[in-house]
Amino acid sequence: MNLIVDTKGLKELENAIDEKAIRRATTRTVNELGRGLSTKLVKDARSEYSIKSSELKSYIKTTKADSHKPVFSMTISSSPLSLSKFQMREKTFRTKRGKRKGVTVKVFRKQSRKVVKGGFTGTNRQIFKRTGQERLPIKKLTTLSAPQMFKEESIKDGYGEVEEKMPKIFERNLDFYLSKKK
Repeated sequence: MNLIVDTKGLKELENAIDEKAIRRATTRTVNELGRGLSTKLVKDARSEYSIKSSELKSYIKTTKADSHKPVFSMTISSSPLSLSKFQMREKTFRTKRGKRKGVTVKVFRKQSRKVVKGGFTGTNRQIFKRTGQERLPIKKLTTLSAPQMFKEESIKDGYGEVEEKMPKIFERNLDFYLSKKK
């Protein structure tokens, strides 16, 4: 069996493909896909929880890729979040004993607002509750942390989208940088 390889056009291909253009296209593609993944994760978390996207994004730390290290890294970390981050409202209730001030929150989007029994707000708009009958001590009310809001399924879906989009975006970016060379 004979294998004949036609090298016609190989020199043009070698000249057209510039290492610098490939590195730039790779870096740009990785950063674009990383930002897209971050946005998708925040949207998925917000579809379930009533929290501002800017609040969630503040717990995501990213490191962009560069030409020397084409790796985009994303770290999500936080301690348990204050209950006041979830659509907190101060409200006046009518009871048998008269008017009482209270606090309502909405943690999950698909559920109604919940009254925080015995809850009150401090000067920094945090929600507190007394631990006993006395005035002090009080404790700050918290709920789940930011990493717990990002479900494993949405992370897997995000990686699947990244794998699916990568060739198309890389090709577009490579075309862009190769066209700049001419």
